[in-house]
Amino acid sequence: MQFECTEEEFRILEKIVQDGLKGTFGYSLALVVLGLKPGTTPAVRHEITEYQEELGEIGLNTRTVKLNFVDYSELPDYAREEKTHLPVFVAGNSDKFEVLKQEYSNRLDYYTDFGLFLGYPKEDVEWYVSEAEEGNNNQYEKSRKKLENPEDFEKVVSTVMYTPKPTKERYKVAKDRAEKYLKGLRRTDEKFNSNIGKELIEVQIEQ
Repeated sequence: MQFECTEEEFRILEKIVQDGLKGTFGYSLALVVLGLKPGTTPAVRHEITEYQEELGEIGLNTRTVKLNFVDYSELPDYAREEKTHLPVFVAGNSDKFEVLKQEYSNRLDYYTDFGLFLGYPKEDVEWYVSEAEEGNNNQYEKSRKKLENPEDFEKVVSTVMYTPKPTKERYKVAKDRAEKYLKGLRRTDEKFNSNIGKELIEVQIEQ
């Protein structure tokens, strides 16, 4: 089931973006609100806490997970008590959280579920994780080189926010998804007489 926003909910998103929530989280959050993406997560916790009330008004859900493979021993007590160190996930529909476990002891298991929750294609997620398992942590560069450095590679990857498995078929899937995202944002701008889609695209892709 896709999340569908009303105009009232869209205006809340519009205000959040106008207040300064741009960048990758603002961009991906807009895709979630528009039903183009199942979930997202901020790079830093304050992006969530600052707009917690507004996200609730839109009808979005949040959840944290515990990462047992991360050493939190040097964190101050208040951070551990308030759980500000835990990653937060945002979804339009709560059933999207089913792919996530409550806690993770294995980093690669987390990478897999993380990618699937964000809506990345399973085949690309599995390739990314297998590369990480072999010690290759520069999947972006490996994919770009194997695909013979496509002119639009950086733009496509920035738009879809994942690195595709380096085959022509998987790259086409990524390109098609990128086009869908951009069309969706631009169409919403027209529908609601807004310009936040344009702003988010410029910050995420055209900077």
